[in-house]
Amino acid sequence: MSENFLNSARNVSLQDGRRLVAELQNQNGEYVHAEMYLDDVLGNSEGRFEWGGENFILSARDVRLEFEEDGTQPVLLAILLDENDDLRSAMFYLSERIFNENGAFVFR
Repeated sequence: MSENFLNSARNVSLQDGRRLVAELQNQNGEYVHAEMYLDDVLGNSEGRFEWGGENFILSARDVRLEFEEDGTQPVLLAILLDENDDLRSAMFYLSERIFNENGAFVFR
């Protein structure tokens, strides 16, 4: 089973500003604890989130996880420093590249 994680998740939250935590459904239909350090897959490029980077948290403030009104999209929001040390509002849709694979978060 490999799908957009939100379709098979419950109790989704952001811990410590960088750790995505949820209960994800595995192939047996059971919900199991799962975590992913977003710092391992997200960076900051000139004040914008960047897939495949790392350590965005080092230049981020006010990091939070919100959901669009219809509940279908988890959105990571933060204030990021750009190359001139100016603050920029940034948002990122996590479900674009994070999936549930048998009860574990995977990045693609």
